[in-house]
Amino acid sequence: MDKSRKLSGAKNRKRKREREMACQGMRQQLNKWMVKDNRCEDGGSGKTEEGSGEEHRQGVNETDMKSVMASSIDETSDDISADRDREPLTTEKELEENVKTRGEDEVEEYVEQRGEKEDSEDPSDWPPPHQIGDSFRQRMVENGPQKCPDGPYPRSDKSRRCFSKAYCSRLMANGEKVQRDWLLYSKSTDKVYCFACKLFGGAKVVDMRFVVGYNNWQCLSKTLQHHETSSYHITAYLLWKELASRLRLGKTIDRTLQRAIDDEKAHWRSVLVRVIDCILFLAERNLPLRGKNAKLGDPKNGNFLGLLEVIARYDVTLAEHLRKVASKETTGYLTWCTQNEFLDSISECVLAQICAQVKASKYFAVELDCTPDISKQEQASVIIRYVHTDDNKNATINESFVGFTVVKDTTGKGLTETLTGVLDNLGLEFANCRGQSYDNGSNMRGIHKGVQTLVQQKYPEALFIPCCSHSLNLLLCDAASSNRMCLNFFGTLQRLYTIFSGSVKRWDILKEFVDITLKPLSDTRWEAKLDSVKVVRFQLGGILDALEKLEEVEKDGKTVSEVKSLSGEIVSMEFLMCLLCRAVQMKEGHRPANSYNMALMDLPRAVRQKTQTSQSFQR
Repeated sequence: MDKSRKLSGAKNRKRKREREMACQGMRQQLNKWMVKDNRCEDGGSGKTEEGSGEEHRQGVNETDMKSVMASSIDETSDDISADRDREPLTTEKELEENVKTRGEDEVEEYVEQRGEKEDSEDPSDWPPPHQIGDSFRQRMVENGPQKCPDGPYPRSDKSRRCFSKAYCSRLMANGEKVQRDWLLYSKSTDKVYCFACKLFGGAKVVDMRFVVGYNNWQCLSKTLQHHETSSYHITAYLLWKELASRLRLGKTIDRTLQRAIDDEKAHWRSVLVRVIDCILFLAERNLPLRGKNAKLGDPKNGNFLGLLEVIARYDVTLAEHLRKVASKETTGYLTWCTQNEFLDSISECVLAQICAQVKASKYFAVELDCTPDISKQEQASVIIRYVHTDDNKNATINESFVGFTVVKDTTGKGLTETLTGVLDNLGLEFANCRGQSYDNGSNMRGIHKGVQTLVQQKYPEALFIPCCSHSLNLLLCDAASSNRMCLNFFGTLQRLYTIFSGSVKRWDILKEFVDITLKPLSDTRWEAKLDSVKVVRFQLGGILDALEKLEEVEKDGKTVSEVKSLSGEIVSMEFLMCLLCRAVQMKEGHRPANSYNMALMDLPRAVRQKTQTSQSFQR
């Protein structure tokens, strides 16, 4: 518009009305900060009353008031008219029409996501002003507006301009720089918003550009000046500062209700802290939570409720909560559904922390093993091995269990897909895997269709290292089964344990002559047989005395014959030589088996341990 052209009478009258409305709005807002002295009518001293009015005036930031007043003084009509002609306005009525035109599915989705959006700090996720509730508005005012993030900022396709942090402050006529604390920037939409108008605008906002978002960077300077000098922005700004001051000083109209709400929040927070601590205590020790029933005061209500009842004897908060739950006055958060929800949330937090540490270290190794559970369902346990560096730059090797996964297909292809799915759910890239370790099953280490082969075809850097402990166990078991003398020796040890463990009376006879009782043999772990051999080696005389007494008191002919046979076998030269040799060999094999299971064990150390064990067996 040409500034030299004289305006018509209608436009002059319209501008005059706008200025009068702006002044009237400011006058009404400023009256709130003036306290009338009623004592002047009674001949008082004329001083303003002390109390909430004085505190309330002091609670407002002087810089904020200075910015508002200076903005209203520096209003320029020509820039306003030019900017209005250049940029079309979006009214709140148009926003409502857009919401009404949504389909039913979109409306339902909007309602479901509204709760998540209200908790977001991004202004683009906030609901429209007419849909904002008091609780959300109060929460945002208490948290305060978020500062504009540092650049770089994306450039627009047309003007190739972008947002700058210089827009967050304004240079006044007197040379003073004032921060625009109401200006918000959204990275997701690349737009700026007005914090005050977004929360307190309502139907009074005429220009909705800073409510729905504005990104015309070419005209941003003049648009900001127009917006911050408008009457509706000043009104919303003063409402924001007034509410912030009252919340800070505790002088809100509903302060009694607000105090009761805060007390209720603190009560429930303390109750939930105690409930979650009890769940954590039992979960860390692998103890069951539930019992046969869920009745308070019943000794069969399980570990969780029983632990809460013990703590309630010394804790007033928990005692009052359990009393209300027993009388059905309130929700208890003690049911098995709530326990499962807490456990799931705790599990998610632990997994998130593990994944954060793995991503920080970048490279990792995986370990996978399958075993059937009590319900005869095949489950795969996944372990991630990585190097964790703490704040003091101390590096430690961690092995973290990330959960069980049901396996339907136990072939190499099926297990590979299962492992890939677990890593994808954790947000970890298989390309960063530098090691894989499994047992010696053909579906794991097969050179054609095993898991390690299928993984290395896609990720050659993931080196396969078989489980050293499992390999050693297989080696010793095969070596023992190939020797007839060893088979006879271990068979005799098992017969000794079987005959004494057959009845309580026989076991009592054994304990009269030995300090350490006999141990059964293990079919899966070779090094576990060392305990069975050590008992016989160091207590052979006591075992012979127990067999003699058992032969005297036993009346069953079959048992007497078995005892007599064992008494002759354990004193034979063949058995005694095997007892001495096998004890030494198993001790040498037991040392590397334990060291292979250590978390700090690495490949060079394992190779050295293997070499030392081989040399010991050769000697």
